[in-house]
Amino acid sequence: MAFTIPNALSPGDTQAQIDKVDIDICVAGMLGNGIISGCGVASSGAANGSSVVTAGQIRFTDTLTTTTGPTLQHAANATGFDRFDLITAPSAGGVPVITAGTAAATPVFPNVPASSVCLAAVKIPNGHTTGSTIPASAYVDKRVFVPDALFRNSRAQHNLVQDTDSLITLIVKGKSGAPSWPLFQVDDFNDAPIFAIGNAGGATCNDNIATAYTIVGPFFFAVDIYGFMWRGKQASFAYAGPPGNAMAWGDSNHEVYQSTRLASTWNWGVVAGCTLTTTDLGAPPTLSPTGFRTALRMTIVGSATGWIGQLGGASALSGFVAGRMVSCVAWMRKSSGTARTANIRITWLTAAGAAVGSDVNGTGVSITGTTWQKLTIDGAIVPATATRCDIQILVATGVNGEIFDICGVGIMKDQKVGVYAPPFVAQATGGGPATTENIALAGDRWTRTDTPSVPGTREYVCLVGGLPSAQEWGALDATSIERIASDQTNSTITLATLTDFDFVVAANTPYKFDYEIWFTSAAATTGIRFGFLGPASPTYFAAVNETQISATTWVTFTINSFTAFTSPGSSGAVVTPALNFARISATLVNGANAGTVQLQFASEIAASAVVVKAGSIMQVT
Repeated sequence: MAFTIPNALSPGDTQAQIDKVDIDICVAGMLGNGIISGCGVASSGAANGSSVVTAGQIRFTDTLTTTTGPTLQHAANATGFDRFDLITAPSAGGVPVITAGTAAATPVFPNVPASSVCLAAVKIPNGHTTGSTIPASAYVDKRVFVPDALFRNSRAQHNLVQDTDSLITLIVKGKSGAPSWPLFQVDDFNDAPIFAIGNAGGATCNDNIATAYTIVGPFFFAVDIYGFMWRGKQASFAYAGPPGNAMAWGDSNHEVYQSTRLASTWNWGVVAGCTLTTTDLGAPPTLSPTGFRTALRMTIVGSATGWIGQLGGASALSGFVAGRMVSCVAWMRKSSGTARTANIRITWLTAAGAAVGSDVNGTGVSITGTTWQKLTIDGAIVPATATRCDIQILVATGVNGEIFDICGVGIMKDQKVGVYAPPFVAQATGGGPATTENIALAGDRWTRTDTPSVPGTREYVCLVGGLPSAQEWGALDATSIERIASDQTNSTITLATLTDFDFVVAANTPYKFDYEIWFTSAAATTGIRFGFLGPASPTYFAAVNETQISATTWVTFTINSFTAFTSPGSSGAVVTPALNFARISATLVNGANAGTVQLQFASEIAASAVVVKAGSIMQVT
């Protein structure tokens, strides 16, 4: 049995009445304070005025207490009136006791002692002595059982609004000293977590979460299952690399999470030597390097080159411009066994789908074990008449049955050296959640949150919107900074390239680049010369050189031609051995030839050294 209020057997049976303490006992049970097991009370059946209690377990607040099973003797009653005794168990020690009531013409229950739970009420009639036997009808069960699993590690606070501040509506408290576990979790029908709150702090959401308006007006905030976060028109997410992957979502990274994970290979197909499926990489932390869950799976058939690609023909990736550069990346691992060499490849196509130019192959990478390896092409020039491309992945001389997983595939306009993963910005008109994945609008912004090691390239803005193949992105912080790693010396009058200060330029693209250079000379009569190398026939190039030759004196030189890379001239004598400073500011509108721009330096006097110091800076915007 459990908590009971008996039916009235006769008008004089006062145990059938609801006592205030009955309500207190029920409320305590709602708060999780009650009986876990045992703790039944009955007459001893002996003529000694006693009750017996069975052992059990009680819970009070966050404490579970094991109780003993004593025999308890009730005091005599010669008052002329009946009384009620309660048998209770304290949370400290767990030894049940009798809490005697007051005899009266209409007796009531005594209060339950603090930090205790009630086990039973016993009616002690007038005339009871320590030699009496208490009948079974005198006992009423007052045990409120509380679920063990629900209340062991948490508690609900009963006052839904705090009296003092009216702020906290519900408190759920984890058990002290418990390991990390979710305080609250919502699962889908496949038992995969959708939302969870951890007892150590923080919340995890594996589905869409959004707010449309605040009390002060419209302000959009949303996070979706793909890891995107929008704040009004600002998008941010934690994957490395600049935005603008020309591949659709399914073809590049697949899903972070979905309940069904269909085995779709999207636009990928087999060229030769393998079969192609998809695979679930598993729940965190066994994800891909890019943080996604589903990967392509290539299984070698026979003993030949395994080869997959986006075999689109006229439907291949579009939006590429002759003379510009593109970069691509993919990540691959092998199930086990002997290492195999793999590489990524770009095939160029015309608008009609005909192959043009030569395929571009990335450097071969040894793939072995379960370690993810990166395949890259860090910049390839789009040939004349090409407007489309296919991206392919090859495994050389595979053995029948060998398995390779591929994820994080991306292809981006311009040179992206060492690009890590292909992020997306997906926004619909008005800055709301995208109805079509990968859509970006002109003016949309993207924020890198992975703390890149190189300054700059953190804030981007969409210059041309649309599908991925049409998008153009520019850096808002617009900065690529390079520093001279160690001193560089030239003791000749022949110009030599300053390593660390060369950068790739695409055809028909504008650039602005500035230098801050610290240098020393071997003698007071020795000056420093600067010059530039770059692709032939620039549309426009200009450079201005300001060089310090004393503490108060500067000389200025400009180039002689706007359509060729030349030397801005010599600095003249400099103060030695003091440290001197030079500033160079240059602007380039490149012509039809992509290539590399290099800054060069030389001494004005043969056999007299000039030294460009470590820490000198180049900034490209």
